[in-house]
Amino acid sequence: MLIAALAAPGRAHAQASASDKAAAEALFDEGRQLMEARSYDAACSRFETSQRLAAGIGTLLYLGDCYEKSGRVASAWATFREASSKAAAAGQQERARIASERAGALEPKLSRLRIKLSDDAPGLEVKRNGTAVGRDIWGAPVPVDPGSYQIEVRATNKAPWSTRYDVPAQPGTIEVAVPALVDAPAGASSAARRSPPARAPSAARRGRRGASIVARRRAASRRDRRRRAGRDRPGHRRRLRRQCRLHGQRGR
Repeated sequence: MLIAALAAPGRAHAQASASDKAAAEALFDEGRQLMEARSYDAACSRFETSQRLAAGIGTLLYLGDCYEKSGRVASAWATFREASSKAAAAGQQERARIASERAGALEPKLSRLRIKLSDDAPGLEVKRNGTAVGRDIWGAPVPVDPGSYQIEVRATNKAPWSTRYDVPAQPGTIEVAVPALVDAPAGASSAARRSPPARAPSAARRGRRGASIVARRRAASRRDRRRRAGRDRPGHRRRLRRQCRLHGQRGR
């Protein structure tokens, strides 16, 4: 493979610590092995980490090739363009040419996503899969990898709006038309702040509760008195003496 011939020798890294360079080399080698085994998602992950630890043009070339094989056309296109630019700046004209040609071959295959807004309300914010979309690319057909995208739009004092679009693995532009945001219900955002704190029991409630406790105590006291009175009656004393005599006889 021509990419391998260009990328393998002299993958000059940017400034990085010795430990980061060692880790980057190990991850790069593991990524190549995974590529040969056609485990492209795992291989791309190794190349990404290797590039983050110790950036190199050769790693970028392998990463672009990995993205393309895994169907992530937009990521491959962007990575080859980056590799071409850095190779040209480093005086590596052959690498720059190869990377530029690979990017050019991918461009007609790109899927694009355009987010078209109806208004520009104060505090307007657009997110794609949870990541903020810069204002300078609102309305632009942006290359994206095939897949599912959640679009969220928010603005000050407006009800949020969201939708989900599936971008197919084919060239073309998917347009997301965002309607004008409607006003949020009056006071909805501050309703929780205006909720009064829980109040302590009123004096009347405290009084009723205290009276109930006193009544229960009095009833218990009356029951105790009745039990004590029952034990002091003559009949009760006779029963106790009879039980004692019986116990004494059993003991003998």
